[in-house]
Amino acid sequence: MRNVAITLLVVFIFVIPTEKILVVDPIGSIGRIIGILTMLVWVAAVLLEGGVRSLKPFHICFLLFILWNAASIFWTIDEDATLERISTWFQLGILVILIWDLLTNRTLLKTGMQAFVAGALVAACGIIFNFINSTEFVYGRYSAGGQHAVNLGLMMAIGLPMAWYLILDNQIEDRFLKWFKWLNILFFPIVGIAIALTGSRGAMIAAFPAIIFILSTASRLPLWAKLASAIAACGGIYVALLIVPESLFRRLGSAYTELQTGGSLTGRTQIWSDATNRFLDNPILGVGSNAFKSISEHGLVVHNSFLSVFVETGILGGLLFLTTIALALLTVLSLPKLESRLWLAVFFAWFLGASALTFEHQKTTWLVLALMAAAMVLAQRNRANEH
Repeated sequence: MRNVAITLLVVFIFVIPTEKILVVDPIGSIGRIIGILTMLVWVAAVLLEGGVRSLKPFHICFLLFILWNAASIFWTIDEDATLERISTWFQLGILVILIWDLLTNRTLLKTGMQAFVAGALVAACGIIFNFINSTEFVYGRYSAGGQHAVNLGLMMAIGLPMAWYLILDNQIEDRFLKWFKWLNILFFPIVGIAIALTGSRGAMIAAFPAIIFILSTASRLPLWAKLASAIAACGGIYVALLIVPESLFRRLGSAYTELQTGGSLTGRTQIWSDATNRFLDNPILGVGSNAFKSISEHGLVVHNSFLSVFVETGILGGLLFLTTIALALLTVLSLPKLESRLWLAVFFAWFLGASALTFEHQKTTWLVLALMAAAMVLAQRNRANEH
């Protein structure tokens, strides 16, 4: 039963980048359906085969953060929006516990990472397919899988360091995973083209930690992998120059100008100013989970995950959020060198993207942090086994 739950969890992770490609009324997206099945099978496994692994401070802090979001229903300015977000938070809590309880060894952890990379690759192919068929997301930009182009661009950027690590790793024992090395090499040119087609400047910036990770570890590759990666990179650049519209290159290139000249970052600075004022009006409790949009001068979400949490859940909610992240991040520094670099690259890719998006309630955010938490304990176990 537990093996079935593990398989369903891996499939769930795989569909995260494209979960909205199929929606079944009244249940919801394909991701939601698989998530419900995973939870039901896991609960059955727990009842039949034993309890849940002991939770760590990371998990406890996240659960407290969820409860604080739920408590905001008593003071929220928009009950319907808050109730909707509370449901999302409890689902995310289940996801984090599932990852902790099911991905309990190195092979399973890498399988989860590979599933996300494969799902991001499918999404990237979908973007290119939509470009070929002139199916725009908005204003000459492209997406796939029912996702917003910016969100999907960030998911693909987060997948870059994972894919590189899976190419580098020489300790993969599963034969099936070994064959994925070739798929991971192809991931880079395909995703590079796809990110350009989204026109997401945030995703482009979020890819920089992956570039640093790649350059700092490329010497670890065997010769065949170096040659294959170089050919794939050159091929990807060549194809991108051929097919990506010049307007998208201009948009991506404008990121530097926006930052240098103190531009509005597509109106984000005005939203951030409004959100800051709302936070100062109610710094203790906040306006309620998911409620900022209801009082925003622009009728939009905050477009900054950290500010969003503070304005909606107040100082306590913000501190719980930051503490949860810190608990995942601090221990990463104690991992073996390669794994530490991997998760720092993944984290900073997420951080850069989440700083310009309302991404705190997205599955990708808590998938990343939950995998970091699982990787920490696995590394500690490995050290204990060596002594």
